[in-house]
Amino acid sequence: MPDDALLEIVQRQTFRYFWEGAHPVSGLALDHRTSGKEADDKVSVGGAGFGVMALIVAVERRWVTRDAALERLGRMLKLLLHARCYHGAYPHFMNGRTGESIPFWRKDDAADLVETSFLMMGLLCAREYFARDTPEEAAARSHISILWDEVEWNWFTQGGREMLY
Repeated sequence: MPDDALLEIVQRQTFRYFWEGAHPVSGLALDHRTSGKEADDKVSVGGAGFGVMALIVAVERRWVTRDAALERLGRMLKLLLHARCYHGAYPHFMNGRTGESIPFWRKDDAADLVETSFLMMGLLCAREYFARDTPEEAAARSHISILWDEVEWNWFTQGGREMLY
């Protein structure tokens, strides 16, 4: 199989995973999908960032319309703007309906910088990609900027050390 054909298959299947398997309310990436079983409300914050990147590829490849991708991104941003976060950082898992944290274990303090980083990378790419002068794209850029600006990366350095904790 030629590289271009393989790349097309992988990209399309990846997009389908995030598009068809998204949380029905927020559009964020479900933590897992189980064939034949109803999914719970647990979404993956980092997975949501990958899902945003898949939206961009899908628009470019014309698998979905720009408007459909913006509608999905808008639902994602709506929940993220109201979701529980910790100094701007999100938990690894959250409820895709309510935005409440779902902890790993009893002592989980909830902030997950790795997952938040994956989410922010996807959102920053979307902020650059959806750059048209329309109310929908301007709103998406504005909401993404709010989320980005709220992450207090320096709070996680423990006294200004050159390392994130």
